[in-house]
Amino acid sequence: MSNETSCTLGAYVPLPDGRHAWEVQASSATDFGALVTAAGAQVLADSVLGATVTHGELPSDGSLTLTLVPHLGGASVQVFRQAGAAGFILLFEAVVSTGAALPEPVVAAPVERSTSPMEEMPEVVESFGGRWDSSSGESLEERLGQIVAESMGYAPEDLPAEIPLIELGLDSLMAVRIKNRVEYEFDIPQLQLQAVRDASLREVEKYLRYAIENREEVEALAEQQRQEKESEQAPAALPAESEIAAQAPQAAPAAPSDVDVPPRDAAERLTFASWAVVTGKSAKGIFTTLPVLDDDTAERLAARLTERAGGEVSFDDILDSETIEQLAEKVREHLEDGIKIDGLVRTLRARPEGSSAVPVFVFHPAGGSTVAYEPLLKRLPAGTPMYGLERAAGSLDERAAAYLPLVREIQGDGPYVLYGWSFGGALAYAVAQRLRAEGADVRIVGLIDTVMPGEKVEDTPEETRRRWQRYAAFAKKTYNLDYPLPYDKLAAAESDEAQIQILMDLLRMSGTRIPGGIIEHQRNSWLEYRAIQTADLGTYDGDVVLYLTDSYQDDLMDLEPSFRTRQPDGGWGEAVQNLEILHVGGDHIQIIDEPRVRAVSADLIKKLALIEVDLESHGRERGSRA
Repeated sequence: MSNETSCTLGAYVPLPDGRHAWEVQASSATDFGALVTAAGAQVLADSVLGATVTHGELPSDGSLTLTLVPHLGGASVQVFRQAGAAGFILLFEAVVSTGAALPEPVVAAPVERSTSPMEEMPEVVESFGGRWDSSSGESLEERLGQIVAESMGYAPEDLPAEIPLIELGLDSLMAVRIKNRVEYEFDIPQLQLQAVRDASLREVEKYLRYAIENREEVEALAEQQRQEKESEQAPAALPAESEIAAQAPQAAPAAPSDVDVPPRDAAERLTFASWAVVTGKSAKGIFTTLPVLDDDTAERLAARLTERAGGEVSFDDILDSETIEQLAEKVREHLEDGIKIDGLVRTLRARPEGSSAVPVFVFHPAGGSTVAYEPLLKRLPAGTPMYGLERAAGSLDERAAAYLPLVREIQGDGPYVLYGWSFGGALAYAVAQRLRAEGADVRIVGLIDTVMPGEKVEDTPEETRRRWQRYAAFAKKTYNLDYPLPYDKLAAAESDEAQIQILMDLLRMSGTRIPGGIIEHQRNSWLEYRAIQTADLGTYDGDVVLYLTDSYQDDLMDLEPSFRTRQPDGGWGEAVQNLEILHVGGDHIQIIDEPRVRAVSADLIKKLALIEVDLESHGRERGSRA
């Protein structure tokens, strides 16, 4: 595509029928032509904007939905605005002409690519399970439960079937993924399903069974809906929030106990679901005051949470907790204890006794732990060791210094394979710089969507004030925290650490009901994304591979607009001499999970295999600690 665009496409969903869909913030769009051009560039090679028809004005706020339908010679693109109960309003449509279709949407061509034989990535598309077969022995309920649980972050056994999915934390993206998988894997028509927005898993099961047993009737209904949509100039079966998707609860300036806030992390999901399974009733929200349980029910709940969390949750813990968020604090401290941690080193998979396999070192992401790499680990060969480096105190450089003796104890002079997602990539890079400076053999640094901001971040009191105003809006929306911030004091603080400490002190004094674990997560996330923004990359003459997605997640880009813009090389081109860029697609959050992580794992497996071949041919020694 010849012309440049400045708009940013948001969440991307490839659909089973071959269509492509994006959700875009209207504020990031310069004009309709730029939106269509950007969408065409992600899916088609050498695309050119052709005929256009404008049906409405480009709004200044809210969200837009783009759909692209490929056809011979190009594609047709439509832009819609969501209008509440009225559905979708067509604003713009266009045709793009093109050459051959690309195998995978890309953001931009890399500035420099390595001559490695592994530079071509395997094709990555949205992946679904196989078609459900009623004769396979797997029940409809089992397959549907697996789809919903995987999409919402639950274990299937923890998903209460009678509780509305919206109360379990269903958001619009989860709902779209569930809808797409159900329609594909059960081979049912695409339907507009307003009634499902407040449904429980059990109610969805009933609908699905009806759809399978009355296929002709459901197909006729789907066709009727398509015709009605066409007559209204709206898309047929558009996969968006007005269908099966439930609107996420919007925070209001009310006391937390008056708002049914759904579970927000793994500990709260497990606790919320266990309460429903044991008591047979929904807790409604994580801040809702819980009824007092009888001794027998409290004992059963304690036993289930102890089993599922991998650490003791006592009878007294149950009775002492007035809300799900309080009880989740007891669960949170045990969730990851089943994995060995030795100081800052988490053994995700130990090196087998007698093995000399090259390990993969992974570094914690922004706000998280190295447990996030489990999906990647599962796709590596069984004998591949993996060690995670958890959060250390201090600056980026100070953390790298703390990690250096730890990785050397395990792997000596190398060879080293250092990978990191998000902020973890910056840590891997900083450790690699120190190792090479000491003469160690660093074979590859893997940056899993570690992308520098595409715009300069001004370090001024005015920008600091604006940043904290954005974070205040985020806190109100996400945690129902509506508390005045001392913007002048924050702007005058000497460092990021001083600013966040002011906020932490304020939260403690405010009596907020946000659990300590989540406050700590937000604190770490803030500091570590700021570290990405302000990192001094220096130079590096070793091999680096950047696995690049289409964008950061929407919440982060709202908080830090500098992340909306991405350089083609992710901001690494000037610092790294041997930079390989592999476009994976999806967004920053999706890349570490299925199906996107399979592209990262496939490339890493090839790189590890080449290292092994080289070591065998040269008789090199491996690391020293199993």
